[in-house]
Amino acid sequence: MSKETDWFTSMAKRRVTVTEIAEILGVSRRTATNRVNDGLSADELIVISRELEMSPIHALVELGKITVEEALDFVDGDGRLLTSASTEELIFQLAIDSLPASKLIDLGNDGRDRVTRMEEDNP
Repeated sequence: MSKETDWFTSMAKRRVTVTEIAEILGVSRRTATNRVNDGLSADELIVISRELEMSPIHALVELGKITVEEALDFVDGDGRLLTSASTEELIFQLAIDSLPASKLIDLGNDGRDRVTRMEEDNP
């Protein structure tokens, strides 16, 4: 067994075989064996976890694909999960986290200009 199959077996509280992993991934047993031996990708771990009704985040952390800190980055400072945030909130936070100050200023100026135009069109 591999680290991944051992982990899935432990978490599922039953034996998880390469044959089952092959079925979940939609590949041959030989291909699944090669992938397991080489180390499953993060995408594959997610698919398998979901099929086995386990937390993909837990699998990714436990199997070394992401750190605990990276997993916790999915929760913002207010403790709000990304899955419950609105599209606007996600875009805003992404802009804050990734744009340089000059681009944030440009974005703010664009927003101000839009508001000004809306006010002029609807006095």
